[in-house]
Amino acid sequence: MRIRVLTFFCFFLFYFTGLSKSGILDYIISIEIKSTPVKLILDKIEGIGKVHFSYNPKLIDENRLVSLNIKNKSIRYGLSLIFDGSIRVKEVGEHIVLLKNENKKEVKAREKKDTYHVFCGNISDELTGGAIYRASVYDVDSRYAVLTDEKGNYTLSIPMSERIRSLYFSRKGYKRKVIVIDTKNELALVNNIVLSPIDIDIEKIKGNEVVKVPQSIKDRALSGALVSYETYQHGENLPEINESRMAQISLVPSVSFGSNLSTNGLIINQFSLNVLAGYSKGVEGFEVGGLANMVNGDVNGCQIGGITNLVAGHVKGVQIAGISNLNKGSVEGVQLAGISSIVQGGVEGTQVSGILSVVKGDIKGVQISGISSIVGGAFDGVQISGIKNLAFKKSYGTQIAGIYNQVVDTLIGSQISGIGNSALKGNTLNQVSGIFNVTNVNSGTQFSGIYNHANDNNGLQIGLINTSVRSSGIAIGLINIVKEGYSGYEISTNEAFQSNVVIKSGVKRLYNSYSFGRQLGKNDLMSAGLGLGTYFDLSKRFMLSVDGSVNSTFTKSNYNSFYSKLSLTIDFKILKWLVIYAGPSVNSDLSLKGGESIDFSYKPFSEKEVANGFRRNWGGAQFGIRLMK
Repeated sequence: MRIRVLTFFCFFLFYFTGLSKSGILDYIISIEIKSTPVKLILDKIEGIGKVHFSYNPKLIDENRLVSLNIKNKSIRYGLSLIFDGSIRVKEVGEHIVLLKNENKKEVKAREKKDTYHVFCGNISDELTGGAIYRASVYDVDSRYAVLTDEKGNYTLSIPMSERIRSLYFSRKGYKRKVIVIDTKNELALVNNIVLSPIDIDIEKIKGNEVVKVPQSIKDRALSGALVSYETYQHGENLPEINESRMAQISLVPSVSFGSNLSTNGLIINQFSLNVLAGYSKGVEGFEVGGLANMVNGDVNGCQIGGITNLVAGHVKGVQIAGISNLNKGSVEGVQLAGISSIVQGGVEGTQVSGILSVVKGDIKGVQISGISSIVGGAFDGVQISGIKNLAFKKSYGTQIAGIYNQVVDTLIGSQISGIGNSALKGNTLNQVSGIFNVTNVNSGTQFSGIYNHANDNNGLQIGLINTSVRSSGIAIGLINIVKEGYSGYEISTNEAFQSNVVIKSGVKRLYNSYSFGRQLGKNDLMSAGLGLGTYFDLSKRFMLSVDGSVNSTFTKSNYNSFYSKLSLTIDFKILKWLVIYAGPSVNSDLSLKGGESIDFSYKPFSEKEVANGFRRNWGGAQFGIRLMK
């Protein structure tokens, strides 16, 4: 087991060692210049590459004449030609710091002495002269940093190694400043710094100018009490710092304990082991935390947290948490959580949660949740939930839920649910539900065990009850109601039942009929039936109707027969709302043994005794009056 773990660990180390991120030193330029002072060449590169060089003129000969001819090469390559390996470069935000190379033996000798350089001074506002509180002082080489106190004072102790040091001074709302210092053999150096404010509002209060620094759009909701204020503030002051480290180990970030110290919010780790919890700017590889992983930037790779993963940026890869994943950006890959996954961006890939999955943006892929899946945008793909799926925008694909599916906008795809489906603005393919389907426009098919509703039914509805406001489609069910469709109320007579009342509802292409009849005579026989029908306009006043129905006959005390009827009538409109009609019919009756038969005065065209009774078939006719809506 130990060998497997070690092999796994080594694999990641070797793999992540090969990872690299391009920065401003890798910006491609072309330049041709002859016998020109170094300072002018650096100015030229600054203009082309939109970078800033920071160096100490006492350490670099600015007036040395150099010829440079490069085409489509990196800034890093150009600097190597200009200085011929005599300097080392450091990238900090938009700044490229030039530091003179030192004798390696001397550097190692100073490191062994276990002594420190102490940098101290004051940082003030150029506009008001007042102290700047909580400004960051950052050493580029050592990655040590401190904050200024209420009086703007700072003290930064750095282990002695390189004699040439670079300090980066920054406060949110102010222009950054970089200085390069030759420490020589001095242990304490004083540097008072003045920073210029940017993007500020100035109010004059009692003659004193007060600088109001813009507040960050972020708050500490991501990190909470787990991250010390010093670590958090460095992240606010130094957002452009993109340091990377192959591997780091952290115990807890709340006391800034770990290999990255208080600057862990500035560093992108390739391998990160957080014993309890950790905080970083990003992950480019693999991160595992005993309780929690907190990343203020992006994660590219695999992140595993015992309880939770909190990411302020985007995730590309795999994210696994025992309880929850919270991402302010998007997720491209796989996200797994035992309780909940919350993404404020979009998801492209697979998201699985035991209780709740919430996505503020769009989903392109699969979202699976044991209880509920909520999408603030749209989904292209499959949404599966044990209880409920909800998508707010126009969606494409399939929703499958044990209880309920809802798309606030339009669904172009399928909804399948054990209970119900709702597509508030429309459904263009399928809604399949055990209980109900609801949509604004049905341009596809609605299948439900109980109820279907569409404001506009332009497709097919199949259910026990189907309703719509308008319909150019077909509804098949026990009850079909179209508010602005066809409806009629009839009183008619025929050879079998002299008194009949019929209610028709639906559209002229296909409507339902509900009939009630009574035979006038000694038997007091009654009938009740359901049917389907359609009618065609022959002219402005004449129509042709075809109706089929299935009826049961009964007396007050006994069920008697099973009676079916197919009729063809010619309808004449007397008024827009009043129609008279008449036509022939074909009838069949199966009378049960011992029951009352339908009584009429002429002989049927066929009669036959069957096992349970007696079957008769006959031709008939009917006449009636219809009131139309």
